[in-house]
Amino acid sequence: MKKKIFIYIKILISALCIIAMLFMIVTMTAAGSYSVLAADDFSHAVSIGLYNADFFSYLKASFTYAVKEYRQWQGTYFSMFIQALLSPINNFGTRQLRVVMTLNAISFFAAVIWFVYVSLKSFGIKDKMLLCILGFSVIFSLCGYEAYPQIFFWFSGATSYSFPLTVLLIGLSLSVMMREKEGKGYAIACAAAGLIAMGGSLAVAGAGCYAMLLFCVYDILKEHRIPKKSGAVFLIYLAGAVINAAAPGNYLRYDMLDDTGLHPFAALSSAFIMTGRRWQFFLEKNFVLILMIVFICGIAAKVTDDVKCSKIQLLISAASLIAPVAAAFPVALGYSSEKIPNRCAFVIDAAIILSAANLMLHLGIFTAILLKEKTLLAVTAGAALICAGCLLFDGYGLKDVKILDISGQLRAGIYQDHYYTCKDFLKRLGECEKGTDLKLSAADMPYEIDNCYNFYLIDDPDFWVNRAVADYYGFKGISVQ
Repeated sequence: MKKKIFIYIKILISALCIIAMLFMIVTMTAAGSYSVLAADDFSHAVSIGLYNADFFSYLKASFTYAVKEYRQWQGTYFSMFIQALLSPINNFGTRQLRVVMTLNAISFFAAVIWFVYVSLKSFGIKDKMLLCILGFSVIFSLCGYEAYPQIFFWFSGATSYSFPLTVLLIGLSLSVMMREKEGKGYAIACAAAGLIAMGGSLAVAGAGCYAMLLFCVYDILKEHRIPKKSGAVFLIYLAGAVINAAAPGNYLRYDMLDDTGLHPFAALSSAFIMTGRRWQFFLEKNFVLILMIVFICGIAAKVTDDVKCSKIQLLISAASLIAPVAAAFPVALGYSSEKIPNRCAFVIDAAIILSAANLMLHLGIFTAILLKEKTLLAVTAGAALICAGCLLFDGYGLKDVKILDISGQLRAGIYQDHYYTCKDFLKRLGECEKGTDLKLSAADMPYEIDNCYNFYLIDDPDFWVNRAVADYYGFKGISVQ
């Protein structure tokens, strides 16, 4: 009887975790589908300069645009190509934007879940309840604290950051599978994913190269040699990142921001500071609770599935905490600043969540291996008390959960109304007389909402966003009085 009750409890917990994950993913996907066009969406479209062309002509124009940006602005060869290829403004408008942003959210969360599942299976964790709890922990950490407007609600942010990060997660999953399967298929697929992902934001490239380096170091420590597949894949990831970083456009762009030269040591210091700030952001939420849950899952994994954890695995897991610094370093170097744009915070945060969860899981497993049953029970009880303390005293409640805030906006129709308001505004702009200096009042502008990347213009007609919108619609200038 007790065994049946225990099974029912496990089924219930698993079901609740699955329902919660589906709720978060569907909510974020639905909200993202009401994204609006803004900022770089217009400047990139004008720079591409080809509208509603046949597919092959537009494909050629997308390659041409990516090459031009590589030479003149930034090295993100994959991002700039899909920025052009998928551009809603140059093709099918807001309908296409909704499709792309929906695909953006679905593909990202699918890649996260696959990576978590593949990684946990490689550890030897088979218990479905543990798999569900750990999957929920990661998805909640990505959705519970921040809306990431520049990722889930902005086309240009998605093409430069979340799409490449999605491909990177697929590559990391393939890398795990490559070590468990015979043949070259997984290695080739992993390398291909790497070449694509390394052509995204340099924050993604930095995190990806560091992750592959850790995989390679683990193989060397385990096998006392450099495995051919592991070494070759790492070199391909490194080559893609070097191609990205070496782009002439990066240096032309950097000279506009800081003409005193590159400052790598200052940037490294800034990268640690930036990572520390993001850690502080998480620690002000209930992230400690999530990490303790993962730690307890690690103990349970050893008890139920007899999962192993070597000192090498624990060492590599600890080293993975530097992954957020590897993501932050190119940002600090490129901007000569400690400022963290929301889109960059997204990559750093993803690295923090995955690396911290990975370490806590391994610590839980290793703790269960080292301690005797009674001592282990006491440690588990202590971890449970910390969880209870976090729930009672960390000051983070349901009202602070970001995904619930977004869900409330969806239920109230706020995202929907905002989307159609912006759509109607852009339609009116398209009907205005060409070749004029268009002056708008603040009342003419679409209103802004929370948890969204909003369309904006300012009073200066020479501001780059105003200039891009004016060029797209054929005005001499546009400004908001």
